[in-house]
Amino acid sequence: DNLILKSSGQITASAVSMSGDIVANNITAVGTGIIGGFELSATQINSTNDNLILKSSGQITASAVSMSGNITAESGQIGGFAIGDDLSSNAGTLNLKGSSGQITASAVSMSGTITATSGLIGGFKITEDLSSAGNIPYFQNFYYLLTDC
Repeated sequence: DNLILKSSGQITASAVSMSGDIVANNITAVGTGIIGGFELSATQINSTNDNLILKSSGQITASAVSMSGNITAESGQIGGFAIGDDLSSNAGTLNLKGSSGQITASAVSMSGTITATSGLIGGFKITEDLSSAGNIPYFQNFYYLLTDC
């Protein structure tokens, strides 16, 4: 029973070699096979070199991906950053807080204009007159001392 031909047109065969076009409304692969350099199994399709793997669970593994459009993720990692409510580097040296806009970094080099309405820079409290936060005289008084000379 290696070959069965039915009057309905159904063909059942155990070792078929076919050429030409195949037109079908439904193809079900029960075992394994290869189509165009991709291996088929019951739970995944993968390239023969495993550079692309598509699993029935929804997992996609690829070695050279180029994507466009929107990417939405609730967890995982991209370029050494953990994805979550905030974006944090794995080393803890850079944290970006999306909800508040807060940036925390351990070694910052900035250029351009920095605008702040509060905080401390080098022991100085950011106010209209850049007053000291400790025992250093007010910067404004120092400025007047220099301009009165």
